[in-house]
Amino acid sequence: FAESITSQPVTSLQIGTGGTSDTAGLIPLQPSYTQTQLNSYLGTLTTSYSNLSATNNYVTFTANLSQSQFNGYSISEAGLFTSAGNMFNYTTFPAIQKSSLFGISFSWNIGF
Repeated sequence: FAESITSQPVTSLQIGTGGTSDTAGLIPLQPSYTQTQLNSYLGTLTTSYSNLSATNNYVTFTANLSQSQFNGYSISEAGLFTSAGNMFNYTTFPAIQKSSLFGISFSWNIGF
């Protein structure tokens, strides 16, 4: 990865509710390599990045979901998206029932 390449930087993290195969939200779906969008889009968070330098072999993307955002939803999937709207990476996880009692911080390391 070259720091000067900025044609399609990762700029957002999308979250969704379609990442599990059971009604209880405990069994994550297996991500597909051909997937280009979330299964059930909920919202978009702005990302920031760190650890990007000529000596590191990874970059860390972070995004924060505040206590007031998306309460009442079972969040179970997330994807990193470029400025052009292309999915860069995707993951599923057991559902997190979001409430106003907490925020969620996403931290995503990409090695290269």
